[in-house]
Amino acid sequence: MIILKSIFYGIFSAIGATIFQTVVVIILGVKTIDTNHLTSILIYFALLEELFKFIFIYKLGTETQNFKEIISGSLLIGLGFSLVELTFKTLENSENLLYLDYLGIILIHVLTAGIIGIFIAQKWNTYIKIILGIGTAFILHIIYNSLQIYIF
Repeated sequence: MIILKSIFYGIFSAIGATIFQTVVVIILGVKTIDTNHLTSILIYFALLEELFKFIFIYKLGTETQNFKEIISGSLLIGLGFSLVELTFKTLENSENLLYLDYLGIILIHVLTAGIIGIFIAQKWNTYIKIILGIGTAFILHIIYNSLQIYIF
């Protein structure tokens, strides 16, 4: 049961992040993403994605106190999240995606969700979990996005 629930939590978190990303792009009136806006949009998108993953992993952590279930559930949330992102990427640009692109998307979302899950599973203050969990995942996500855009 936790397997399906976690994957669906990942799908819901990705859809939520996508909706918020789209709304902000519309509000800002960004029609094309040029190099002047690219870095700030990458930062914003990564932060939103990690925030939405955190919300659902935190919810999972309130439903179970079992360390292994929180960690495995968070990894599955990352997998569910990556499935949605892969679907969007494939629909918009299928002929230019390489297998390494697919692998990278899966790995970054599973890794960052797993990191958030580790912090959620700790018996620490909630604010420390938020800061360290989202902060660590966000930094890794920014590094990944930057490597994807500016290096590869």
